[in-house]
Amino acid sequence: MRFLDLIRFAIGGLWRQKIRTTLTVLGVAVGACSLAFSLSLGVGLRRVITNEFHSRPGFWQVQVNAGHGRVAAELLADAVKLPEGVTGTRAGRLREMLEARERAKLAVDTAVPLTPQKLEELTALPDVEEVRTFRHYYGLMRLGDKSRQATFVATRCDRPEIVNLLVAGRVPQEGEAREVLVPEWLLYDLNVRTDAEQAAVLGRTLTVELGGTSDARQQSLLASLGRTLAGSLTTSQGLLLLKLLNELPKLIDHSSLSEVEKADLRKLLFPADTPTDKPGRYPAVDTFTIVGVYRAATADEEKRGTWHLNQESVFASASGGEGIFRRLHSLKDGRFDHAEVRVRAGGDLPGVVEGIEKEGFGTQSSLRWYNNARREVTAIAVGLNVFSWISLIIAAIGITNTLVTNVVERTREIGILKAIGASRRQILVLFLLEGTVIGTIGGALGLALARLGAGPADGLVKSEIQRQMRGETMLSSNVFEFPLWLSLATFGSAAIITTLAAIYPARRASRVEPIEALKYG
Repeated sequence: MRFLDLIRFAIGGLWRQKIRTTLTVLGVAVGACSLAFSLSLGVGLRRVITNEFHSRPGFWQVQVNAGHGRVAAELLADAVKLPEGVTGTRAGRLREMLEARERAKLAVDTAVPLTPQKLEELTALPDVEEVRTFRHYYGLMRLGDKSRQATFVATRCDRPEIVNLLVAGRVPQEGEAREVLVPEWLLYDLNVRTDAEQAAVLGRTLTVELGGTSDARQQSLLASLGRTLAGSLTTSQGLLLLKLLNELPKLIDHSSLSEVEKADLRKLLFPADTPTDKPGRYPAVDTFTIVGVYRAATADEEKRGTWHLNQESVFASASGGEGIFRRLHSLKDGRFDHAEVRVRAGGDLPGVVEGIEKEGFGTQSSLRWYNNARREVTAIAVGLNVFSWISLIIAAIGITNTLVTNVVERTREIGILKAIGASRRQILVLFLLEGTVIGTIGGALGLALARLGAGPADGLVKSEIQRQMRGETMLSSNVFEFPLWLSLATFGSAAIITTLAAIYPARRASRVEPIEALKYG
């Protein structure tokens, strides 16, 4: 008996039991549809996550912070030694507190600062396009005779989170010019109230005073001249004396005094320049031209932003704000608060993060959220796939039942086939082919159903994802994906499982004795 004859007999046997075969095929189709659907959803969601993360500029940005420092155990040994007579649980509590205190102190001493030299090393990492620096300091902002405390920030100001909030003027440009971008809320507190006043503020001078004690330089000047004031200076008094202080070095240089007399006068009027002066007592002061005004970000804009924007910060360019920060005692070595590393789109982001952390710095990026999202989707997809396989296994049990019934009903037919020369192996193959035919038809039907159902389901899933994104636009066109390997896997899984399910009834049919079979029925 040829193989084609076996296929014809297998199809004919199933055709004679149309209702039973149809129900069995539908069971396989449901299982195959479930498997294809879950695989497609898992593949599609992982692609959506990758596309949504990778397509946004913020994904390729890494925030770098100064390292906290690593404290070796041997450095703590002497610090946590307790005198004799301290025992029991009290000794444990004291040792724990001493270790925590010493660890915090040593961590500060051994911390890795973000210096210009270190940033050059980060710039040299593979796939790094640019490193942007960030400095900030809380200080006093003076406009005319009004003043208010605010945060002064020096960084690249052409980032979208800032540019999109402009209501007047422009952002500060990189270069030597000392320009600032100020928030409209700060201007309101500085008595710039009407629309006309806000429009006219562009081009005015903002005096920035960072660090030091209040009115220290002005009070020192008055004391040098033999006069003191009870309490703090008024805003107008402090501003006038500050202007005088800024002009005094030029006046001294152009005076007719000798060099020795000039040096003595500088020590008298500017004690902050002497080595014995207390560091940080005198503030760093500079003047900046207002070139732009920005508004506060809305709640949705803050959620979509890749960088948290303090809505009361005064912004200068990184180069324009360099001078005033250099005069701060705590930043004389040129260190930065933190930096932003921009990785080439499509580059090795995990490798860049690893390289930065090897230098001892802390990092913050979207990479952790990206990996977590992919892990969660994978876990959900695996769970769905397990249930789909269970559906296929249940369908396989139905196939076994169908074919066992067929064997019983076709015992006489099996006997006739053996009597005319069919071997035991050919009978085995015949019933295995029946299982394969059921699996092939059911797998193809299930795959077709999955593709048809993916259309409406895709719209539902996309609308839910879009709702969760709260105002952001979903960049992916579809959620469900049907790559070639998925179709082949679904089709092949259904055929293999149903063929395996046919092994028992096929073996039973192959063992039927011809003489006994011919007596049957």
